[in-house]
Formats: sequence, structure tokens, C-alpha cells
Amino acid sequence: MNLIDSLVNYFSPEAAYKRATFRQALAHYEGAKKSTTRKARRDTQSPNQLVQQGAVTLKSFSLSIDNSPINATAMGTLGNADVSAGSIVVIISMEAYFSAGAALLKAKYDNDTETSFGFRVVDTAGNGYAFTFPMGQVSKFKVNAGQINQYCMASVEFTFYLDAALGKTILIDRAGA
Repeated sequence: MNLIDSLVNYFSPEAAYKRATFRQALAHYEGAKKSTTRKARRDTQSPNQLVQQGAVTLKSFSLSIDNSPINATAMGTLGNADVSAGSIVVIISMEAYFSAGAALLKAKYDNDTETSFGFRVVDTAGNGYAFTFPMGQVSKFKVNAGQINQYCMASVEFTFYLDAALGKTILIDRAGA
């Protein structure tokens, strides 16, 4: 209990109880907590070292989001009688030039290891957007061997699901221009 809560409790216990109840309800909202997942790290490594730790060069990229609504039908109704929220399924498919980073994804696929994924984009106005997917797995991994004068490509598919700690499947952060 902080100093203000102690003073409120001294003068009005009922108001202090309401204040504590509101604070407890607010604590369940993850935006009220200090985030430890989005703290900036200082990278003192060379670009080559960063690429070796998992960054890949992409040829193609696609993002598919399906909220999988639950449809209830009934006799005497045209269409659905009720629609409820289902679970969100996020699938990212990409084709990457095979590198050390792609080899790490292959190891995660082989070991069925949970992974996170993130990428950044910038719009024409200069606003930056960081997309973070905190919990998922590499669901498909295929290497297409290159021919003469062609690169070796890795086709990778991620499936992301709800992170129980965050209560989110996708985090989108916007940084103004």
C-alpha cells in the first residue's frame, strides 16, 4: 500500500476499498503493467552476427488471420441464429534464402520448439509498425534445393496462437514519423 492509499484508508475506508477493487480489476489489463517483453535491447553485434542468430532474407511473405467464428444454425432461420467468437489462428508463410537463420528455423521445426516472430514495416508517411507474434511453432519447413546459378530456398510456415501470459496472439506497436 502506498502513501496515498494509506491516507485514503485513514479518512474513508469505504473509498479505500473501492480504490483497491478498481486497482485489482485494472491489474488484469496487461496495458497497466510494465511490459518486460518489449524492452529495447542494445545490440552491439555486427550485422553478420545478427543474421547468424536468426534474421533471414525473404523472397516472399504472407500473413493470414482467421478468427474462426462459431456459427449456430437453427430451424426456421435463414443463415445463422447466433455467431460467437472463436479462437484466432494466425499463419505466416514465407520463402527465404537458405542461411544460418533459416537453419535455426529448421532446428525449431525438427524439435517442435515454441518460437516467437517479429517484423517491422514503414508506411509512406514514415510511421513504423512492429508486429510481434509471441507464441507459435514452425508448422512446415521445406528446402528447395537450387540448381546451377540459383539459390537454395527455404519455404517456412508458422502457426501462432494465444500467449497465455500476455492474453494476446498479435502485438502491434506503432511509432510515429
